[in-house]
Amino acid sequence: MAAAQQVKTIAYWQALQRQQKRGREKDRIRHREDLARIRQRAKEQREAATQRLKLQHQDKIDKITKIRIEREAAYQQRIQELERELDRCKGRPEKQPKAKNPRKPKTATDKPKGKPKGSTSGRKPHEELPPQIVTITLDEMQRRCPCCSEIAQEMPLCASSEQVDWEVKLVRKRTLRQTYKHSCTCPDRPAMFAAPPPPPQAMTQSKYSDRFWIQVLMRKFYLQIPLTVTAKELAASGLKGVNEGTLLAGLGRMVAFLMPLVNAIKTCCQESPLTGSDESRLSCFGASVDEVHNGYLWQHQCTLAVYFDFVMRRSGDYLADFYRKARCFLVVDRHKLYKCKAMAGCQNVTLAFCWNHTRNDFKELLDTPGQQRWAGGYIRRIRELYTRNDQRRKARGSPRFAYHDSRLKALIAAFKAHAQSELEENAALLPPDGAEPKNHTQRIALARHQVLDCLLRHWEGLTVFVDHPQVPMDNNQTEREFIDLARYRRNCNGVFSEAAGKRVAAMLSLFATLKRHQIPVRAYLTTYFAAIARHGGALPEDELRGFYPWALSEQAKRSIAIACQASHGDA
Repeated sequence: MAAAQQVKTIAYWQALQRQQKRGREKDRIRHREDLARIRQRAKEQREAATQRLKLQHQDKIDKITKIRIEREAAYQQRIQELERELDRCKGRPEKQPKAKNPRKPKTATDKPKGKPKGSTSGRKPHEELPPQIVTITLDEMQRRCPCCSEIAQEMPLCASSEQVDWEVKLVRKRTLRQTYKHSCTCPDRPAMFAAPPPPPQAMTQSKYSDRFWIQVLMRKFYLQIPLTVTAKELAASGLKGVNEGTLLAGLGRMVAFLMPLVNAIKTCCQESPLTGSDESRLSCFGASVDEVHNGYLWQHQCTLAVYFDFVMRRSGDYLADFYRKARCFLVVDRHKLYKCKAMAGCQNVTLAFCWNHTRNDFKELLDTPGQQRWAGGYIRRIRELYTRNDQRRKARGSPRFAYHDSRLKALIAAFKAHAQSELEENAALLPPDGAEPKNHTQRIALARHQVLDCLLRHWEGLTVFVDHPQVPMDNNQTEREFIDLARYRRNCNGVFSEAAGKRVAAMLSLFATLKRHQIPVRAYLTTYFAAIARHGGALPEDELRGFYPWALSEQAKRSIAIACQASHGDA
């Protein structure tokens, strides 16, 4: 009996010890959780305090920067006033203040200068040019040994070197057709006959060859060299009596031959499902020196072609007429012409606005004190949009497309929500309607309101690319095509009539389209005018389609280049 009681007592104390052990374990777990919670709360409070101190520090820096700028401006103004007072006392003429162009500080959006890492440079052989072999040999006297007078033997090996030479010369080609006389007495055969005539020329009844006019055409519209300079160069090369009028008349005939191709380029741009459009100024000079009109060169481009058109005034009616039957996405900037009433009739045209112009609005605020951090945040958001869209475009047709598409749409939604919330918060800081801002805070609020309001007003056109991945986010490619126009405007200043402007636009269209398809211009023109000459001045429709730049295969491009090299070699 005593033993049983002792066993029960031992079991009781063992159970009690286990219960106390479990209680101590629960206390330790609760203690660790409380300690982790306290540490997390302390960390959050510390981060919040740090962020608050950073904001206060940044505000103080902005205030100090503003005060320093205002003081420096006041000091400079006072110095200028004292200098003008000193000049008046000494009787000196008053100096005009010089416009300063301070160096823009570097920001996070600036691109690094210099050659990228990993790039190499060196001499590359120009296999695209036809070779011309020049052999240098020695006569017997030079090969004779000075000791034994034995002549050195020729070896099959040669020491070779290669250089690219540029031959520029004008020649007067006289064609002599040899005549022949039959020595037989066969019937129904002429007694004398001559060799066949030379190949026909597209420029009939002209004393200058087609190659001559192709050279003039390329110098004027491809290299943007004025006809005055070309006439002087011809005179310096020995060709006298060729003036600008002669060259201009020949160019008019050459451009007329090329107009069917230009019209096909126009039709291609109008029928394309994705088009970009932009315009630039091109002055049109009148009869007098002071009579100058502002002409405009419109550009319309698609993936296959680039079309330019010259008009004397900038209006929405022109755009409406051009895109009236089009069904396309039109990538443009935010000019008011694209949103006018005339364009409202083009119901099948969807405007896609440029994100690069929107980013430039925020870049303009980087130079304003107190705006750098705010504007830099939006610039980083736009850069992330470009990165996400590039990833999505590369993943088209792959299983990863849906993932990148969802990330881009989430980023766009967050971007819009952030801009709307900031616009609403900023509305309370604006000056009253129609009033001028009275302090620095109101000026900052007004500048932010204008940028955000413009962003949200064009939001529908800015987000077309989200649902249509084939649409680009900007019209940078369209603006790059104006490089040749800028060079022409710098060298030639402008045109002297509307017809001349149309001629410039037509040639810029053809050359830009050939450049897009990487077709050699001289070889293409040589082959085209040879076909024109064979058909007596006009190509049939089926053969003309074979000269469309977007219809040429790689084999056809190589054939054109080989034929051009052969014709130059025969010459």
